[in-house]
Amino acid sequence: VHLLSGRCATALRIMDDISRRFKPNCKMCVDHLQVFLVVHHSSPSDAGNSYLATLLKKGEAVIKTDASASERRQWGQLKSVAQRMRTNLSFLRLHDVLVEWKAKTLSVMKTWPNYDAGAKYLCEE
Repeated sequence: VHLLSGRCATALRIMDDISRRFKPNCKMCVDHLQVFLVVHHSSPSDAGNSYLATLLKKGEAVIKTDASASERRQWGQLKSVAQRMRTNLSFLRLHDVLVEWKAKTLSVMKTWPNYDAGAKYLCEE
């Protein structure tokens, strides 16, 4: 719900808490990475780069064990965006980081302007 309504910082806090309490599944890993990519795109930081590496490492282990073809495809697309983000964030715009199908087709963010990286377009929640 928070992702769909553009409240990505709230969604990220909730997902961080859940991932500390429970073993993540493939869907959680895909959603967690999608939310983080939007938050980091809006307000990039060195700490975010480190966090991204951790998310990718943990998620990769889960995806390898029991992901569906769709989850593997989405993970691959998200991972590609994450790698582009790590090398040159300035070329990515908001709509480039909306990869997961709910983010791309159902979220309010699909109608937002195609913000540049670092534009701080997410409201403080």
